Amino acid sequence: MFRGSDIIDLPVISLKSGKRLCNVRSLVIDIDNKKVAALLCKEAIVGKSVEFIAYKSILRLDQNGVTIYDGSLIKKINLNKIALKVLKYEDVIGKYILGAEKELLGIITDIFINALNGTIEYFEVSEGYFDDFLNGRKLIACFEKGSI
Repeated sequence: MFRGSDIIDLPVISLKSGKRLCNVRSLVIDIDNKKVAALLCKEAIVGKSVEFIAYKSILRLDQNGVTIYDGSLIKKINLNKIALKVLKYEDVIGKYILGAEKELLGIITDIFINALNGTIEYFEVSEGYFDDFLNGRKLIACFEKGSI
């Protein structure tokens, strides 16, 4: 299991050439399925085009980097086309999370991802600085739809 923040800045390595292709800049999260749909490699400074790697194209994910077969798996798309279905990692962090009874559980500080399939398993939640200091942060299992 990986923290979302640990995946950002990992190098993306080509298995075919053995070279570094790019670094992971962000995660693209499928809101409805609570999965990481893709890894964002590059964003255009002007406009909304991005280069990404579909999560299903990843051969290996570990603390040393992300391995894909080759650079042809890095695709380019206009982010506006998929904006209603996905969020970037930075857009999820800082959101309030609600419980089953619509009570406020805290603020999302990170996500924990199953490396095999990209499923978000847990949200790391903060209830404030003092509570974090005294009790630590909580992990909330991500099973229900509509919690973000």
